[in-house]
Amino acid sequence: MTIRRSIALLVSAAAVIAAAACSSPTAPKGCDVITIDVEGSELEVLRGAEQTLRALRPIVFVSVHPEFMRERWGQTPDDLLVQMEMWDYIPTYLGYDHEQHWIFKPRPR
Repeated sequence: MTIRRSIALLVSAAAVIAAAACSSPTAPKGCDVITIDVEGSELEVLRGAEQTLRALRPIVFVSVHPEFMRERWGQTPDDLLVQMEMWDYIPTYLGYDHEQHWIFKPRPR
C-alpha cells in the first residue's frame, strides 16, 4: 500500500508539472502534443492531466504497459481507452514492440 501511495504522489506531481508547462504564458499555444511513457501508470497520469486535456485538447501519444497497469493499479488498457473516449478522444492503435503504442486525437467539436 505504501508503494501505491508513493507512485500516486509521483504521478500527481508529474501531471501538475505537465499542466503548468502547457498553461505557461511562454508556451506558444499551450500544448499541441503530450507523450506519456510511465511504465504502467498511464491512466493515473491522464487522470491527473484531465483539466489540461479538456481545455487544450492536445494529441496524446501513450506507451501502454498492460502487465504493469494490472500489477500496480489493477487496470487494463481497456480502462484507459474508455476514459479517453469519455473525454472525446479517438484512439488509434499504432503497434507493439515491448509495449503497446497508441495515439489519441481529440474528436472535432
